[in-house]
Amino acid sequence: MSKIDILKKMNLVCWSSLLMGYRKKWISKSDIDDYVTSIMLGGCYSDTNIACLANANNLSDVEVDELLLCVAQQTGVDKQSSLDKWRLATLIELNDSNQSDVEKIDKLQELYADFEYPEDMASCSIYSQDSIDPLLAMKKIIESLSNKLKTAGDG
Repeated sequence: MSKIDILKKMNLVCWSSLLMGYRKKWISKSDIDDYVTSIMLGGCYSDTNIACLANANNLSDVEVDELLLCVAQQTGVDKQSSLDKWRLATLIELNDSNQSDVEKIDKLQELYADFEYPEDMASCSIYSQDSIDPLLAMKKIIESLSNKLKTAGDG
């Protein structure tokens, strides 16, 4: 399951997370197009910017970015929450992958660096001073982030 599908399943997609995901190249125009089309089918959206994003595949990268930024600013941009959502989706994707434990631990080291060494992921590092298994630490972070984001209710 892709990161965006994980976020959709958990009802954690918001405009701010879409903007971050697009800027970091974690999602494509097609992902945005699919998401916007699905929410438009579920209700009436009169926002022109959202309607334009339903055709994201036919827009330039700059246009998509500007439209996402505009909608995200209207609904509130929360960079930390968006980053936590993507981190959660990335960790779930890794946890659910068919990779060996050694491969997962190697990838976990990369993710720890990619997400700029978040404090709560310190135990995921093979260089950690504690004796916690990095994969067990990852599962605890998944649970913690899941609970935190569900409680925040900002999906």
